[in-house]
Amino acid sequence: MLAGAVTAGHAPGFKWPTSVGDGTFDVLANIAAVPNSSRLPAYWTFNLLLTALLAMHAMWYLMFWRILYRLLTKESAHDAGREEYEGDSDDE
Repeated sequence: MLAGAVTAGHAPGFKWPTSVGDGTFDVLANIAAVPNSSRLPAYWTFNLLLTALLAMHAMWYLMFWRILYRLLTKESAHDAGREEYEGDSDDE
């Protein structure tokens, strides 16, 4: 094996870690370390917006798979999309 070779994007002499930390984890200390509004005003705003974006992505993901399922079960593309985006109402 080449001792000085750079492999997989790692610097020469890189060794994979065999352990992470000392194995302890204090939940209360980590909750206390979360920034609050006096230390970082935009933290909660940005996290709220990112959570809303995550929820929208989950909704779009489910919507996509429902339409794909309807297409694969031999329903017309127009009907599958109309039911998903406009609901199941009988009004045309």
